[in-house]
Amino acid sequence: MTLVCSICCNKRSNIDCVSNVCYFCLKCYNSNNKKNSKKLNKSHIYSLILNNNQNMVYSFVEWGKAKEMGKILVLGFDTSFENSKHVKYLMQDSIHSFKHLSDNIKNYVLQSHPAIKMSYLDYETHLTNYIHTI
Repeated sequence: MTLVCSICCNKRSNIDCVSNVCYFCLKCYNSNNKKNSKKLNKSHIYSLILNNNQNMVYSFVEWGKAKEMGKILVLGFDTSFENSKHVKYLMQDSIHSFKHLSDNIKNYVLQSHPAIKMSYLDYETHLTNYIHTI
């Protein structure tokens, strides 16, 4: 089945589209702990990079909103990040948000992300292994 991207108007295979948007046109919103509801509403992907900053309340609230809106949830963390049992649920949310996507889109989203740059299989394995250590 072929769809027309609602942003670039190019014809794409339905496996290369999310909500009538081709993967080349997907918009990512990178949380930086500042609320920006307009960007969140316009995005298809919500990205959260965890660090040891204790004041990440807005980012966690936005994660919940993005999850409720059916966004693709991308989670990363820097090497100084300390384990937290709450992070386990964010990791599970992220893995679950990718389940309905084609392999093309999964890989495109993660490999084009500036902080992740890995295949979906590597990402899922990384998060799953991390979940089991918490």
